[in-house]
Parts: sequence; structure tokens; C-alpha cells
Amino acid sequence: MGYSEPPAGKGAAIGLIVAGVLCCNPLTLVLGIVSLVMAESNPKASKTCSLIGWILFGIGLVASVIYFIFSFALAASTPTTY
Repeated sequence: MGYSEPPAGKGAAIGLIVAGVLCCNPLTLVLGIVSLVMAESNPKASKTCSLIGWILFGIGLVASVIYFIFSFALAASTPTTY
């Protein structure tokens, strides 16, 4: 018998699903679901899928923060007339 990889942990996939739902990010939600489904049958692909999902979630979070900072800065610099 050959070496078989132990099943991937499901915690990262479940966390990714929750983060995708709470932040309305459908791509991370889908990657989390795929990772959870593949956890026992293909652990390496599951871990890779989960890692990619967390990276995309981080990029989306940083982009959202930058967007809000620029939006508030633009709103603050615009003169208001009554």
C-alpha cells in the first residue's frame, strides 16, 4: 500500500463559507463549499482550494477598506452648499 494523505481539516473551509456569507463574497463562498466537499476525497486539492479562497477574501477585504477610505476622503473634501 502507498502513503495516503490524511483528510484535510474542515475548519478552514467552514470559516471560509462563513466569511463568504457575512461579507457577501460569492467566490469565497463557492471555494469554501468546494473545499468542504473535497476534504475527505482529495485533501490536497481541498487545502489548495481553501488557501486560494482565503487569499481572495483578504484581497477583497483590503480593496473594500481602500474603497471606503477614498469614498470618505472624497466626501469630506467636497464642499457643501445649502
